[in-house]
Amino acid sequence: MRIHRKTAAALTATALVATLGVTVIDSAAAAAASVGCNEEFSRGPNWYAGVDASSRAGRRMVADIAGPSTASGAQAHMWHWYEGASQHWCLDPTANGSSGGTFYRVRNYFSGKCLDAGSATNRTLVKQRDCATVYNQQWWITKKGTYNGWDTYQFRSLANGQVSCLDVTDFGYTDGTVLQMYGCSAGKNQLFY
Repeated sequence: MRIHRKTAAALTATALVATLGVTVIDSAAAAAASVGCNEEFSRGPNWYAGVDASSRAGRRMVADIAGPSTASGAQAHMWHWYEGASQHWCLDPTANGSSGGTFYRVRNYFSGKCLDAGSATNRTLVKQRDCATVYNQQWWITKKGTYNGWDTYQFRSLANGQVSCLDVTDFGYTDGTVLQMYGCSAGKNQLFY
């Protein structure tokens, strides 16, 4: 898996973009809010850009947390890349799947909360929640090909037997397009690089 690395200092000193504009947070406040990666969540920080959203928007559109917020239940959505801490994710390998792959918990670098698929049924909104060892926070991340030289991945939820995937709602490509769960397909709105 290709790892996109930034130092913690660079991430915490970054301007954070709010839903309706740009909010600049001083580096001390950002450092206090940013949790980062640690021994448990040792892989990362990574960013995950949507293949379809980035292609249609003409710029990198990445998985992000609305706000950015540290609250449990905050919505995961797509936002243009600005190198914010809430746009980075740390991975915790949790178990090996029956197909030989590894399952991961995906924790937001800024909030310290984990990506949660809820019931993982079609159109279930993906949110961040306090990290736990529950099926709806375990993801099978599988390589699917390449996009502009980057490896692409699909995020399958363990919550419902890996039949639902992380999905950019309705092939959206604008800031604030929410992430949801939907039946896994070959759709480019389910591929991330």
